[in-house]
Amino acid sequence: MKKAKENKGEITIKNMVCDRCIATVESSLKQLGAEDVEVKLGMARYSNSLDLKEVENTLAAHGFELIKNAQEVLMEQVKIFLQSLLNQLPLTLDDKLSNLLARQFAVSYPNLSKLFSQHEGITIERYFLLLKVEKAKELIQYGRLNFTEIAQQLDYAHVNHFSKQFKSFVGMSLSDYKGQEVTRRRGIDKIV
Repeated sequence: MKKAKENKGEITIKNMVCDRCIATVESSLKQLGAEDVEVKLGMARYSNSLDLKEVENTLAAHGFELIKNAQEVLMEQVKIFLQSLLNQLPLTLDDKLSNLLARQFAVSYPNLSKLFSQHEGITIERYFLLLKVEKAKELIQYGRLNFTEIAQQLDYAHVNHFSKQFKSFVGMSLSDYKGQEVTRRRGIDKIV
């Protein structure tokens, strides 16, 4: 019986969030025999054919998932775009988030927002705020910036707004969080 081969080309991958994810996917694909491998957050390209089930199983062993549905691909691209905004601090949004997303994906924001909520069970705005909270936790843990500087890095106009939002999501003040011996952080791939 012949194995089903996947057409050479591009696959979309869920749960890729960092450079280590890229390296893991690239290494995994090469071990499966992929040639001319190019990997970016959320996607991989290769020039030869591979067994799709084997690719899927190998990536699943590392916590990744293949995305086959076009709407799911779009949702993953939205998440990667939002994550990338926080990878280059300071965050400076020169327009409303809704306008940035509509331009980036050439989809009306109401349609994009509805689709995101249906697929992810959370609004785009809440997802982005959760990303900002996780980034704030990371910056607090590093200990290089004070709370005002962290607020500025995350594009908050006032540290008070940042502080209230942090407390509403985390359930404790910035100072209480910083004073913990063990910080409670979530991987951004675990937010939704």
